[in-house]
Amino acid sequence: MAFKPLSSNAKGIVQATLSVSNNEIAAQRFLVSSHQSIES
Repeated sequence: MAFKPLSSNAKGIVQATLSVSNNEIAAQRFLVSSHQSIES
């Protein structure tokens, strides 16, 4: 496995990782807020 266009690949990987982590954070916040609204 040779990664010749490393800079463009790295940018895409970083952007994908950031979008995934942002989606996970948003999902966790949604779960927490919905759980709190159920409790109250």
